[in-house]
Amino acid sequence: MGVDFMKKSFCFGDVIVYGCIVILFLLSCVCTHLFLSPNEEPSEVLLRSPTETVRYPIDTYTELCVESNGYTLYITIDNGCVFVKQTDCPNHLCRSQGKISKTGQSIVCIPAGLIITIEGGMSDADIIVG
Repeated sequence: MGVDFMKKSFCFGDVIVYGCIVILFLLSCVCTHLFLSPNEEPSEVLLRSPTETVRYPIDTYTELCVESNGYTLYITIDNGCVFVKQTDCPNHLCRSQGKISKTGQSIVCIPAGLIITIEGGMSDADIIVG
């Protein structure tokens, strides 16, 4: 008296159930792709110094010479990326931070008191605290 449930093969009803599962999966993938908006590109670069705050569009080529706290920084905005090209601050950490291109990223030059941030669009982060 053994149970022969392991020897049972697929029947027509099983094929219908598995087919419905595959169709629902494909529909959910299509709906997710169509209705969720993609990340928007960042829209501007924000430069904050101790004396002023200035905004620049990120989608153009711009070279800036910024003087702050006795230091000079040469900043380049190049079609979606921002970086410090040259500086005369003592430690050059702002230059070594490299290029930034995503919303929420920052370059900070502490001796010059300058903060460069990309704002606008959608961030990859779930939440930013601070």
